Amino acid sequence: MTDEQRSCVCVQVYYLYAKDPVFHQVAYGVLVLSTVARGFYVMERHLRPMLSQRIPAECDQYMQQMYTLAVTGSYHPLAALVFRFMASTADA
Repeated sequence: MTDEQRSCVCVQVYYLYAKDPVFHQVAYGVLVLSTVARGFYVMERHLRPMLSQRIPAECDQYMQQMYTLAVTGSYHPLAALVFRFMASTADA
Protein backbone atom coordinates (compact mmCIF):
# COMPACT_ATOMS: atom_id res chain seq x y z
CA MET A 1 0.00 0.00 0.00
CA THR A 2 1.40 3.40 -0.99
CA ASP A 3 1.51 6.50 1.19
CA GLU A 4 -1.30 8.08 -0.84
CA GLN A 5 -3.50 5.04 -0.32
CA ARG A 6 -2.78 5.03 3.41
CA SER A 7 -3.68 8.71 3.59
CA CYS A 8 -6.96 8.10 1.77
CA VAL A 9 -7.83 5.20 4.06
CA CYS A 10 -7.04 7.29 7.16
CA VAL A 11 -9.20 10.15 5.90
CA GLN A 12 -12.08 7.80 5.12
CA VAL A 13 -11.87 6.03 8.49
CA TYR A 14 -11.81 9.36 10.36
CA TYR A 15 -14.73 10.65 8.27
CA LEU A 16 -16.79 7.55 9.10
CA TYR A 17 -15.99 8.16 12.77
CA ALA A 18 -16.55 11.94 12.88
CA LYS A 19 -19.23 12.25 10.17
CA ASP A 20 -18.17 15.83 9.47
CA PRO A 21 -18.64 16.60 5.75
CA VAL A 22 -16.45 19.72 5.92
CA PHE A 23 -13.49 17.60 7.01
CA HIS A 24 -14.08 15.25 4.08
CA GLN A 25 -14.33 18.18 1.63
CA VAL A 26 -11.13 19.77 2.92
CA ALA A 27 -9.31 16.43 2.72
CA TYR A 28 -10.57 15.99 -0.85
CA GLY A 29 -9.37 19.52 -1.65
CA VAL A 30 -5.91 18.75 -0.32
CA LEU A 31 -5.87 15.58 -2.41
CA VAL A 32 -6.85 17.49 -5.58
CA LEU A 33 -4.35 20.29 -4.96
CA SER A 34 -1.53 17.85 -4.28
CA THR A 35 -2.37 15.88 -7.43
CA VAL A 36 -2.35 19.02 -9.60
CA ALA A 37 0.89 20.24 -7.99
CA ARG A 38 2.47 16.83 -8.58
CA GLY A 39 1.47 17.03 -12.24
CA PHE A 40 3.15 20.42 -12.58
CA TYR A 41 6.26 19.07 -10.87
CA VAL A 42 6.44 16.10 -13.22
CA MET A 43 6.02 18.37 -16.24
CA GLU A 44 8.89 20.59 -15.14
CA ARG A 45 11.20 17.92 -13.76
CA HIS A 46 10.83 15.23 -16.41
CA LEU A 47 8.97 16.48 -19.46
CA ARG A 48 10.68 19.85 -20.04
CA PRO A 49 14.24 18.38 -20.12
CA MET A 50 13.11 15.63 -22.48
CA LEU A 51 11.37 18.12 -24.80
CA SER A 52 14.39 20.43 -24.66
CA GLN A 53 16.58 17.63 -25.98
CA ARG A 54 14.21 16.43 -28.69
CA ILE A 55 12.73 19.68 -30.02
CA PRO A 56 14.42 22.65 -28.36
CA ALA A 57 12.85 25.27 -30.65
CA GLU A 58 9.28 24.29 -29.70
CA CYS A 59 9.77 23.24 -26.08
CA ASP A 60 8.58 26.49 -24.50
CA GLN A 61 5.56 26.64 -26.78
CA TYR A 62 4.51 23.09 -25.88
CA MET A 63 5.02 23.68 -22.17
CA GLN A 64 2.98 26.91 -22.33
CA GLN A 65 0.16 25.05 -24.06
CA MET A 66 0.25 22.31 -21.44
CA TYR A 67 0.12 24.80 -18.57
CA THR A 68 -2.73 26.65 -20.25
CA LEU A 69 -4.63 23.40 -20.67
CA ALA A 70 -3.95 22.39 -17.07
CA VAL A 71 -5.24 25.73 -15.74
CA THR A 72 -8.17 26.31 -18.10
CA GLY A 73 -9.00 22.79 -19.27
CA SER A 74 -12.54 21.64 -19.99
CA TYR A 75 -12.63 19.66 -16.74
CA HIS A 76 -10.67 21.55 -14.18
CA PRO A 77 -10.48 19.63 -10.88
CA LEU A 78 -9.97 22.80 -8.83
CA ALA A 79 -13.07 24.47 -10.26
CA ALA A 80 -15.05 21.27 -9.68
CA LEU A 81 -13.80 21.18 -6.10
CA VAL A 82 -14.93 24.75 -5.41
CA PHE A 83 -18.32 24.11 -7.02
CA ARG A 84 -18.88 20.93 -4.98
CA PHE A 85 -17.89 22.65 -1.77
CA MET A 86 -20.25 25.59 -2.42
CA ALA A 87 -23.12 23.27 -3.41
CA SER A 88 -22.75 21.07 -0.35
CA THR A 89 -22.53 23.96 2.09
CA ALA A 90 -25.62 25.57 0.54
CA ASP A 91 -27.62 22.46 1.54
CA ALA A 92 -26.50 22.62 5.17
